[in-house]
Amino acid sequence: MDSGRLTHINLLPLIALRPGMKGFTCEAIVLEIGQEIEVKQGQFVRDIFIADETASINASVWGEVRTQLHPADIVRISGSVARIHKEALTLSVTEEAAVTHLGEFTKVAAEVPNMSFLQWAVDPKSDGPSKRWMVRQPKPTMVQQLHPSEREVYLKAFPEGCS
Repeated sequence: MDSGRLTHINLLPLIALRPGMKGFTCEAIVLEIGQEIEVKQGQFVRDIFIADETASINASVWGEVRTQLHPADIVRISGSVARIHKEALTLSVTEEAAVTHLGEFTKVAAEVPNMSFLQWAVDPKSDGPSKRWMVRQPKPTMVQQLHPSEREVYLKAFPEGCS
């Protein structure tokens, strides 16, 4: 706002994430914080669970910001990467990403659909080196563990193979 003009930020809703997306900005509330894990000597990562009003996703947070996040924090994440990790779509918040604390407790959040529960496949219609991804279906074992009301959301969206 140096010039007195408001800057428009183009936010990507979590439900629009696809494997391989980079450099986008999203806003979410931190729902859960996992344990910190040392992946290499002196290099740590922390898994968190975040949601916006459209969906939720697991995120891996690298760098010092991993120690500064708490449940109920509302954050803007810019410059992260959506990737497949352990067969699940994960938001990778690297040290190069910018994480801004916007507030806490007052954000509408949808835990369903959880984008990390979905099975992703390369779209057979994609051509050339750039892959287009499509959702095949949620992982059946994960869907079976959901509360019946949450399970209903997945069954309606993916009736083939979620029983």
